[in-house]
Amino acid sequence: MNDASPGSEWIAPGSATPVQRGWLAAGLVVAVFLAYQPAWHGGFVWDDNLHLLNNPVLAPGGVFRIWLPGTHVNYWPATSTVYWLEYQLWGLSPTGFHLVNIGLHALSAILVWRVLASLNLPGAPLAAALFALHPVNVESVAWITQLKNVFSLALTLASVLLYLRHERHGNRGAYIAAIAMFTLATLAKGMTLTLPVVLLALAWWQRGRIDRRDLLRVMPLVLIGLAMVGIEVFQQHLAAADDVVRHDGFLSRAAVAGCAVWFYLWKLIWPANLMFVYPRWDLNAVNAWWFLPGLALVGLVVAAWTRRSSWGRPFLMLLVCYVTLLLPILGFVNVYFMEYSLVADHWQYAAMIVPCAVLAGIATTFWQRRRWNVAAGRALIAMLLATLFALTWQQSRMYADGETLFRMTLERNPRCAMAYNNLGNQWAAEGRVEEAIALYRKALDAQPDLAVAHSNLGGALIRAGRLRDAAEQFRAAIGLRPRFAPAYLGLANALAAEGRVAEAVRYFEKALAIWLDYPEAHNNFGDALTKLGRTQEALRHLDRAIALRPDYAEAHLNLGNVWAAEGRLDRAAAEFRNALELRPAYVEAQCNLASVLASSGRFDEALVAARRALQLASEQNRTALANVLRAKAAEYEAMSRKSLGRPDRGR
Repeated sequence: MNDASPGSEWIAPGSATPVQRGWLAAGLVVAVFLAYQPAWHGGFVWDDNLHLLNNPVLAPGGVFRIWLPGTHVNYWPATSTVYWLEYQLWGLSPTGFHLVNIGLHALSAILVWRVLASLNLPGAPLAAALFALHPVNVESVAWITQLKNVFSLALTLASVLLYLRHERHGNRGAYIAAIAMFTLATLAKGMTLTLPVVLLALAWWQRGRIDRRDLLRVMPLVLIGLAMVGIEVFQQHLAAADDVVRHDGFLSRAAVAGCAVWFYLWKLIWPANLMFVYPRWDLNAVNAWWFLPGLALVGLVVAAWTRRSSWGRPFLMLLVCYVTLLLPILGFVNVYFMEYSLVADHWQYAAMIVPCAVLAGIATTFWQRRRWNVAAGRALIAMLLATLFALTWQQSRMYADGETLFRMTLERNPRCAMAYNNLGNQWAAEGRVEEAIALYRKALDAQPDLAVAHSNLGGALIRAGRLRDAAEQFRAAIGLRPRFAPAYLGLANALAAEGRVAEAVRYFEKALAIWLDYPEAHNNFGDALTKLGRTQEALRHLDRAIALRPDYAEAHLNLGNVWAAEGRLDRAAAEFRNALELRPAYVEAQCNLASVLASSGRFDEALVAARRALQLASEQNRTALANVLRAKAAEYEAMSRKSLGRPDRGR
């Protein structure tokens, strides 16, 4: 259908004027922002703490250090730099971070349109709209941590567009820019490493062969990809992320990979019951039947190859592109999230462009051959896009906050150990320790080998005063994951709390040997060393904790304690004030400030600080605190009388 009638521009390539295309692009961007409206004011969830709130890029000088491998758990320096820029603009307000993710997704939708149009594929704008509004993408767009996904894809699509321009017109500048964009995309996230295979598949589809010139053209991208693989391997070793999350062999992984491909396709066709964490497939149940989906894929490849002179060529190209883009997360290499589930919606973010292009192309071809009227086509498109819009809006509500996300996950996946574990973390942070313990136990009932749940349960048991039970949980976590730094830190904390500080030292050292830049380990180790009288070592660790996290109130408190033990009362007071500036209701810091002020002879200031401590203390602790302050007051009064040469009549 070659007319430029209203509505047909969504399907027929080249049927719209530039002005119409501009309005359609603007409308698509607006539709994306409206579809994700529930996520605008969503909060931080799950590992947003790791990738943003506790990211060393936010520390002084961090934006430069983050480009050096080994400074953070994941080597995604381009993404971390964007986090830094966002932090400079609006601090830690989640809304700004959400809007950037949504904006990058809208940009990617426009770039999908441009790339497909440059390939002369039919229905490019419809494919872009399907990609933009499909609810499977909510996990990538509404979850702040997935900035790496949306940013990397936008850079990758820009790279492909520039690469195609060079291929068509010999524009050398476009080729250099394509390589630069690809490099940035890999530095945002390594999801784009298989792009050279996709580009070769496109070349074969267009010309029926891959020649030497095609191989030379993609070679820089291959070398960049190999370099990034090397850095990732090095990074994973430094980050102690080499724990085995799957114990099955290659054949089992191949069977599961074949099932995963069809699972992702089905979720695109029928996006019902989408969830943050899908039930983890039982790898012990893998048998011969599990190989059938993979064998079906192989059969399709063989059938398409035998018909490569006709329909087989585009079909094979599309199948290769789809599977290649999924390949990094099909399970042949370990991915940490596979401890919870072997599939995830955000893993098919880039790959889903291919099925969207297929569906739009089929619709366009059918439209052109059947000569449907404009009204019927417009109605079908409107119904489809409106349905996707509504599903995306509904799915976005999951990301309002952590509790909403995990409660809705448990509604759809009642045995989700990760959701129980993370709800437990939230309740523990709110002081609901016994309720958190119950949730951690539910997580372990659902998944007994979940090391992080054992470790978190241990932390909650410490807070409940059950130190030996806590140590048992940390040892269980270490048995499951021998390079799990938080479990070693937890065990050290439990031993230190029992008074076995010297024994705890080796576990603090083990935690830091696994994760060098672990601020909590540096802080707690510094506190333990202070108790052992090793103040110089304690100072080094506490200074390091503060360098890694300048807003670490506990580290400032512990550093103040070290200076107080050294008799450096002015420096101690300064650190206690730093802790109170970061946490105004920090009772312990207020008490310690009162103590060092009195020891310095600044009794009026000490009295003000002591009164403030009493105001801050809870009702149940106020009496005990008052007794401590009375004892301190008597001690300071004795010191004062002695300094004035008056007899101490009270003792």
